[in-house]
Amino acid sequence: MKKSICIFGLASGFSKNVAQRISNKLEMHFACVEDLIEFDLINPSEVKKICGAEYLKKIERKKVKEATSFENTIVYLRFALLNDELNFKHLKNTCVMVYIALNEDSYEKKISRDKLSKLEKILSLGVFKDRDTLLKNRADIVVDCSNTLPEKSATRVKNAIFNYYEERI
Repeated sequence: MKKSICIFGLASGFSKNVAQRISNKLEMHFACVEDLIEFDLINPSEVKKICGAEYLKKIERKKVKEATSFENTIVYLRFALLNDELNFKHLKNTCVMVYIALNEDSYEKKISRDKLSKLEKILSLGVFKDRDTLLKNRADIVVDCSNTLPEKSATRVKNAIFNYYEERI
């Protein structure tokens, strides 16, 4: 049985907040892959400029593997890291995949709080439906957290995880 849980969602600030709350509720370790990459590299965009996108991608894949090498861990990662085929295959083999789903209205409200430019928000909304469908298909568990605060969402996700494991015992 998979001993780690990968939590992801399109509204990154909200999803990361929920993932951290779940790790506290379940008394599990928390690993945000993006934070681990930034800690090691300090400035990933500079690394990409100097060393190239392929080099950065290799480092990202290595961090995904490192984060999932520990048991009893909630792993959080953003869409771009999950959308990498090699990362996804590794995660699917090592983690229960949990998608924090939002309807389009909730998504728009949540990303308005994220540190995105106006253009990034417009582009994100433009690809919402395609990305939402992709993530629903990649997840073992999909939890609708539309119109809920992080604490209530964390409880919903925690209950869905318990149900998932109970069905497999």
